[in-house]
Amino acid sequence: RRTTPRTHSTRGGILVGFMKQVVIIESSPTATPQKVAEVLRRNGYVTVLVSLIGSDDSYSLKRAYDKRIFFDFKFFKVNFRNLLMILFYSFKKSKRIISGFLEIRRLKPYVVIARATPNWMCVLSMFIFRKYPVIYFPYDIRSFCYNSLREAKEDGVPYFEILAERYCFQHADGIIHKGKENELEFLDQNIFGRKIYIKSPTLHFLPYCLNTFMVPIQNKILKRGEIHLVFVGHVAQIESFWAELNEIVRHRIHIHLYGKTANINKEGSYNSSLASKYGAILHSHYLHLHRQVDQEILAAEISHYDLGIWLGFHDVKKKNIAFATGNKFASYFEAGLPFIYFKNHQYIDKLMKKFGLDLGIEFKDLAHLKDILSKHNYGELVRRLKKAREEFEITKHI
Repeated sequence: RRTTPRTHSTRGGILVGFMKQVVIIESSPTATPQKVAEVLRRNGYVTVLVSLIGSDDSYSLKRAYDKRIFFDFKFFKVNFRNLLMILFYSFKKSKRIISGFLEIRRLKPYVVIARATPNWMCVLSMFIFRKYPVIYFPYDIRSFCYNSLREAKEDGVPYFEILAERYCFQHADGIIHKGKENELEFLDQNIFGRKIYIKSPTLHFLPYCLNTFMVPIQNKILKRGEIHLVFVGHVAQIESFWAELNEIVRHRIHIHLYGKTANINKEGSYNSSLASKYGAILHSHYLHLHRQVDQEILAAEISHYDLGIWLGFHDVKKKNIAFATGNKFASYFEAGLPFIYFKNHQYIDKLMKKFGLDLGIEFKDLAHLKDILSKHNYGELVRRLKKAREEFEITKHI
């Protein structure tokens, strides 16, 4: 599938040659595919982003992708009540939709990477690019979140979305996954209705660090009386997340939230429903809400805090928590921050123990967090982190 070489040039000191086109499809741009695209682009690939929502105002996206196609969709829950709204919005955006599909038709990819969720989008990608190899990247495996199909439906997951995930695992030309090394052996037939047999090649690929995002590690002393934690990512509106925040604030530890939720724009990260869920603690002197920032500057933005923290789901024992990873640990590494996590994140715990960075706790430990942290040599943690992030740098794994 090699295309005719264009005139050779250099980008970042690396010879650009055969110009194989890699198309990455997402519902909204996320950090891990973006890092993959940037490093592939440095190595002579032409990278293309197709995104259902989002905009082209990010410098880091422009650096990662030669071409970016945005449909500017809104996400609606697919049900009969929203049908008219979906049809109206589709009609309103028909010009953008048509021009986007025409741009896609002109693409000639060497390979396509479709990142879920939603899984129906990945199935659609396999149909549109049926002449080309399509790699399925489930990111978070949705069926790991539930013990039964009934539970999934009660949580509002459409049945066609479950079927779409099963279809992708069975029909993709390749699979990339980022959780526990052998997590694909645990695909639950209680959800899918039958055992899943994967026939395609699979690649275990973690959310690695990108060298251009890394900032110099600061020499700091952890002050017991004034600790500042930082959280990046999805600010969940669930009971466990609220309980964790409340416990941190109650014990006079500063917590800074840089919220980012897939399929929500910058203005929508802290909306009225968040305010109604979290109530009084939103006005605490120890809780600090920050607008989401571009991945390009995130590490520099959060590097002056003391530690990162992986909030949420401390009371969940399902596979989606036990097996999962996320770009959070890469973001904290890039910022030079050791981070706290809950021990039920078993695979994260395994990765951190490998480098002597195991700051795993249980919920009850939040009440004594200052005492627990005072027992660690902060300078030694930072030295170990420096070694860890060098090993987790994406160019060593691309």
